[in-house]
Amino acid sequence: MSAPARERRRPTPVALSDREALRRAIYLVSLLLAIPIFVGVGRIEWDDPATRYPYLAIVAWLLPAGATLWARPGSLRAVERGTALFMAGTWIARTGVAMFTQPVAMDAVDALAPSITLGTVMVMLLLHFTFPTRHATFAILAFLAVTSSLGALRFAPEPAGLASVEFVRHQFFLLVLTGFLYVLSTEQQARARAEAERERLRAEAYRDALTGLPNRRYLDETLETAVADARRTGEPLSVVVFDLDRFKRLNDTYGHDVGDAALVRVATAVRPLVRERDVVGRFGGEEFLIVVPHADHTVAATVAERCREAIARVQLDPGGPVTASFGVASLRDGDEGSDLVRRADARLYRAKRAGRNRVDAEALDDPTPA
Repeated sequence: MSAPARERRRPTPVALSDREALRRAIYLVSLLLAIPIFVGVGRIEWDDPATRYPYLAIVAWLLPAGATLWARPGSLRAVERGTALFMAGTWIARTGVAMFTQPVAMDAVDALAPSITLGTVMVMLLLHFTFPTRHATFAILAFLAVTSSLGALRFAPEPAGLASVEFVRHQFFLLVLTGFLYVLSTEQQARARAEAERERLRAEAYRDALTGLPNRRYLDETLETAVADARRTGEPLSVVVFDLDRFKRLNDTYGHDVGDAALVRVATAVRPLVRERDVVGRFGGEEFLIVVPHADHTVAATVAERCREAIARVQLDPGGPVTASFGVASLRDGDEGSDLVRRADARLYRAKRAGRNRVDAEALDDPTPA
């Protein structure tokens, strides 16, 4: 197979979110610590088969799992779930070995605590962490069903003995814990859904329905915060106001559908051109506003010019080319956000009078244009 063909067949790396990347880093560091610990404990308790074989199996699993997680970050979820299921199976085996290698029934129960019991709780938490609540609960119930069956086989000769009672108490404790985990998980999911719904409603309240950009309400709040930050830090702050040239004529000639299409195309054109910290939104009608923090009028004018050039490349069919005029103003001592927008608006109309499709920026020592 040729090199280009191999490149085409190579899977695209999966980008992890910040939280997933943090989980992956924690797992990799934990593996560096856990593997030597498991090996050391296995050697120290080599004579105990309930420790020796499960720990060797865990090491045999963690080595390739860690290598996979290191080489393929996108395998995070699969490695998590595979490890949870593997640990569940290993702990079932360890529980069985611990009970059946003890000739005395009470010793078989005592062999479960504390390490096997704590390990069982860890497996239950791991399953809840890596699987949806319903699937995790089914897996835990299956886990308890298998270990309870092993206990029934082990203690069948003396069902009314003290060892049987202690084992039933042990399993009942784990069953109650399963119920608590289920309730906590469902409550957490309900809160997460409610929070997601609040965020969705909040986003809708701050989003312009037509263009998808932030709306006037969001821009007003953003500008108010930016003015306060600029006063506190002494950093410059600028705004860019622009609107589409001859927009009323476009609506009257071709209809509001074409006018709406122009607004959407303009929003799409300018959205990727502003800096990461800038906020661009629809201020109302055909007017847009860009809040440009940590930038004087020169930087803001550069942002405006990029947007002007991009808008000038927009072609409507019908409707032809679209252009926009821009006004730029920077924060002065004593300014409120409304003062800043008012002066940027004045520059915008000066650009209109000068022929449209241009940027007009004020310097800090400029008088407010008429």
